[in-house]
Amino acid sequence: MNRTVNNSRKKISISVIDILVLVTVIACIAGTFLHYKLYEKRNAVKTDDICSVSVMYTMMEPEIVEQLAVGDKLYLNDDKTEFGTVAEVSAVDASVYYTNAKNEITEGLDSTKRDVTVIIKVAGSVSENGFFVNGKKYIASGMNIELYSSKFSGNGLIFDVKQQAE
Repeated sequence: MNRTVNNSRKKISISVIDILVLVTVIACIAGTFLHYKLYEKRNAVKTDDICSVSVMYTMMEPEIVEQLAVGDKLYLNDDKTEFGTVAEVSAVDASVYYTNAKNEITEGLDSTKRDVTVIIKVAGSVSENGFFVNGKKYIASGMNIELYSSKFSGNGLIFDVKQQAE
């Protein structure tokens, strides 16, 4: 039995396409790295910003409204963290809409219920992307939010977020 050993070397050939693919991969990796580094710098959040968040509660019982007072601490129902401090509370008779005999939509008032506007001082972080309560939970106008205190609980609509002047 004769075994022949073939010690032939394979020749490695590199073409222009191979070089272009390698350069493209390196450029993509470098571009991704630079993008995220620049993104972090542009969107770094500032801390200790104070915003006034206005929340509307509709059709509330008057007894519940009386439990909400200036100075109360409100908490997020999501994760039980502090949301902010009540700065102002205003309540009016609830607006109701109905269709009259002429089939027109008419606004009326319901004196047994209240529409309540609560302005809350909230600490958080302001960035280009919006306001983050405690630097974590994003809030914006048009969002529903569920808040509670020791005497109050309700689901309201955020209709304004304004940063306080320094």
